Amino acid sequence: MDPEGHLYVGDSQNFSVRKLRTDGTVETVKYDLNVSKIFKPLALAYDHKGNILIADGENNKIIKINRKGAVKTVAGDGSKGFKDGSPLEATFNGPRGLTLDNYGNVIVADTDNHAIRVIYLSGDNKRVATIGGTGSVGYCDGNFMSSQFNKPYGVAVDAYDNILVADSRNNRIRIIHSDGTVSTVAGDGKEGFKDGLARCAQFNCPKGIAIDLSGDIIVSDGYNHSIRKIYSSYIQNSTMGLLKDCKMKILMFIDLFLKSVVHLSFEAMN
Repeated sequence: MDPEGHLYVGDSQNFSVRKLRTDGTVETVKYDLNVSKIFKPLALAYDHKGNILIADGENNKIIKINRKGAVKTVAGDGSKGFKDGSPLEATFNGPRGLTLDNYGNVIVADTDNHAIRVIYLSGDNKRVATIGGTGSVGYCDGNFMSSQFNKPYGVAVDAYDNILVADSRNNRIRIIHSDGTVSTVAGDGKEGFKDGLARCAQFNCPKGIAIDLSGDIIVSDGYNHSIRKIYSSYIQNSTMGLLKDCKMKILMFIDLFLKSVVHLSFEAMN
């Protein structure tokens, strides 16, 4: 969402980015097709300079579109891989989640690498670094270098610089603390639909994640077709609403404005 309240959506099946204006109209964001064609824009973020940052999962790149429609690659050489280093020489594999931290760095859920990456864009030492995951499927908390994920999707950053991760195939919500350690916030790892104490609760392929102004965590619980809430104490987990009658397959992403859910986007709606 930009400062004017307009919402940007990755329309992945149409290979485009759409703008939902506050007056209710929708327009397609124009950009320079001679520079790059966007495939599968799976996650978006809007930075303080007015750029739209996009996780282009098909091209294995993070790109940006400025206000004039100019396209620039932020990170990734376009090939599938798992390499840190200089942003344009780094490699990704199907990135599907993206957000900005409190310093303007880009946090990426590098889904098919089962890892969380950060793109440092300020200063002279611009680089891509892995801050969670080994590149192999698994489930392991502890030091970020040995931690493991399984298809991480959504990412969000709280007021304390902790990174929340929707670890979709582990059916858990994980946190990368600002000191680099990884722990589990919610979910016992089993596919299910159960509220209660966060570590005993159950999810089924959580994909979207956001943090409201109270610090509570909102999760789109994909195959349960529901929105869940984890209170900021990280102890209680409750269902905000079960969307029984909607013809949706997978809840993908949620965007928050003032403490309320204002937008849901869906994958594979029929």
